[in-house]
Amino acid sequence: MTWQKYCAKYEVLLYQNSELAAIRQELFFRLKANKFKAFIKAIFILLKFSKYLFNSTKIENKEKYDNVYFIDSSTSANLGTLKPLCQRDKKKTLLIVNTEVLNSNSFITLKNRNKCINYDKYLKLNIKDIRYIIKKSFYVSRYLEISFYTVFVLLLRMVINRNSLQSIFSTIEAKNILTSNDTNMYSSIAINIAKEINLNNYTLQHGFLTHFYIPTTATNYIVWGQKAKEWFENKKISSKVLSLGTPRLDKIESIKQNTQSIKDKFYKKFNIQKSKKIFFYMSHSQAPEFGIELHKKNFEALQEVIKDKSYQLVIKLHPSESQKLFDEVFISEKENIILLPKEENLYHSIVSSTICASAYSTTLVEAMCFEKPTLQMNLAKIEELPDYSIKEGCVSVQKMEELILILQQVDFKDEINRQNIYVNSYFDNLGNSAESILRYIGKQND
Repeated sequence: MTWQKYCAKYEVLLYQNSELAAIRQELFFRLKANKFKAFIKAIFILLKFSKYLFNSTKIENKEKYDNVYFIDSSTSANLGTLKPLCQRDKKKTLLIVNTEVLNSNSFITLKNRNKCINYDKYLKLNIKDIRYIIKKSFYVSRYLEISFYTVFVLLLRMVINRNSLQSIFSTIEAKNILTSNDTNMYSSIAINIAKEINLNNYTLQHGFLTHFYIPTTATNYIVWGQKAKEWFENKKISSKVLSLGTPRLDKIESIKQNTQSIKDKFYKKFNIQKSKKIFFYMSHSQAPEFGIELHKKNFEALQEVIKDKSYQLVIKLHPSESQKLFDEVFISEKENIILLPKEENLYHSIVSSTICASAYSTTLVEAMCFEKPTLQMNLAKIEELPDYSIKEGCVSVQKMEELILILQQVDFKDEINRQNIYVNSYFDNLGNSAESILRYIGKQND
């Protein structure tokens, strides 16, 4: 079942119970889960989570805040989206995070200057919750024709985290809550609770324009620019779409000004010969929209880059991506490929490169923003792929011959000029979107 068809069917569940939006995404990835393994996992999770029956940790002091930032992941798409916004926020702020975010290196600067609450400390399971979880699991599993135990595990996690967030929100007063998504379980729960207590909620677009990122919970959805605004509004979403830009790119100019220094350090760190040009491929084979064949064909095509002795192939996997496909395709070529650590700075990798490439993702647009020759590789020739190259933007590569010609090319002036036109029409407030977003939110509170 495709993501689009799954979402259309799931709408019936959301109509009856909107909080089920919290498990929609994770449930999709488990549609074909082995029933026996799902049963074993359910028993294990239930035993593991039984300790939360005895959790009585409470927040004692009630405080007032202007803006609450809810951060449920330390990835560049989540923490990276909200961090520059929070750093520029002069109002009284509260950061609600989990243990993974709290302990990440990229969170240190925020932790040192903001009040933080770790919602993992307040996880709670009530006896009465068990009946609800069992009843709802039977209903959802029958409707979607999947294992009861698969649904049970997700609903158990949802309820335990919902209890935690409800206890936290009961001790604070605030005007707004900001999230980087409304599709992850925890952010979806937080937004629904915020609605119940009349907090204004704002979600920032952090993914490319596909059905996978169409909002279901957010009241206000902040997007990159007019093109994104038109795209989302054409999907007939209920969220109010605000074209205010993305804070992730606010640091673009400072990075550009330090390109040579960043590049020198990158070459040294990964022991790359200075005579080599870098072909940087940004992978995301974990994405569910178009199947694995697209990513496999692209990986296979990259073997042509390995053959070109003037280039060094560098690959960065998405933070949520398994290395499985990489290992399957690149068997004997691994020693000739630099596979970056998942925590490696994406923007530093882009500015250190000669050519950047991907299939369809935010990274394509980000590479264009840094004025790097950028390829949208679609060797599987999937027609429904979001277009960043054929009509406008970067370079389209659908044949091996096209890739070979690109590798032989020296001057990319025309391609970069075309990309710049695309970028200028794609982003509002490029370089100062954090100020624009905070100014907008402030006016709504006046």
